[in-house]
Amino acid sequence: MIIHHHPSETIAQHTEQFIIHELQAYLARGKSLLLLSGGSAGKEVAPLLTQRFSTIKHLNNLTIGLVDERFGPPGHADSNMLVIKESGLAEIVERNRGTVMWPLQSDSMTKDTVVKAYNSQITRRFGSCNGRTLGVFGIGEDGHTAGIKPLPKETFNSIFTDSPALVTGYRAKDYERITLTPLGINQITMAVIFAIGEKKQAVLEKLVGPTKCNEHEFPAGIFRKHKNVHVFTDQLV
Repeated sequence: MIIHHHPSETIAQHTEQFIIHELQAYLARGKSLLLLSGGSAGKEVAPLLTQRFSTIKHLNNLTIGLVDERFGPPGHADSNMLVIKESGLAEIVERNRGTVMWPLQSDSMTKDTVVKAYNSQITRRFGSCNGRTLGVFGIGEDGHTAGIKPLPKETFNSIFTDSPALVTGYRAKDYERITLTPLGINQITMAVIFAIGEKKQAVLEKLVGPTKCNEHEFPAGIFRKHKNVHVFTDQLV
């Protein structure tokens, strides 16, 4: 795990520059996948990516999607899809013959149908991109990442650990969530974590510290097992 520390005024720009550099290398070699988050990463980094995407070659090789989504009608007010669409990123990708892959496609789809369809899409893309996948994640103050919330151990295992799927869905306290599973996260070639603000200090110290983490209590601990993680933060850890 590599920590990239930058001042709060420039942390989003440094994150965007890193993502662009890695994506350019991926796209030059073939089909590639970029999975994005909502939250601060979507609101601060995605608009900067939009400004640079018009200068990238081989955008026709790119598919973009989401690491997690909140179930509801497509583009509902709390959806991560809406955050990315409002950044303009999806429009540029489609204009350059790339592919945009949203979990929420129709008002008539049930959560189970959405999960099954998105799991199939993600599984196919992982296969066709041949090690050229990049995921952008946040970390919550409670230690959650993507849509994976802290849960009692048995519940966590039944939802996330006991299934071979790369995408799952469940009812959390706040939303019905569709999310990559820990297995899905660990199949991503490179994970970029965007964590800013003083409230993220403690959670980042826990992530990089020596104390063992139980994933059901601290889901971001998943990244400790990942071979290629870059954390961008304005906090000293």
